[in-house]
Amino acid sequence: MFHIQQQFEQVANGLARQAQGATTRRIKLAQKIVQAKLTGSMTQKLTIQQVKANRREAGLVARARDVKILLQWFEPDVMALAGPDLAERQELFDVFAHFTISW
Repeated sequence: MFHIQQQFEQVANGLARQAQGATTRRIKLAQKIVQAKLTGSMTQKLTIQQVKANRREAGLVARARDVKILLQWFEPDVMALAGPDLAERQELFDVFAHFTISW
């Protein structure tokens, strides 16, 4: 079971890093748009890129948050030594697996 938890944490951390990277890219695009406006350059292409970056960031942030919530739920309810009996743990694990497969 330790390996499952470790892999789950790696997924959660990877999504958090992707979300942070998306935020950084969005901020850099916003700075490029400000610079382009100051120099009188065309900003239409940058604006389209920024809209896409905003959507990507929002999706990644939401997914990272959701996975973190699932991880916080998974550890004490499914992985804890003391807790529900085996049948209930298996049911909880099945619910957890259903959520993760849908991504």
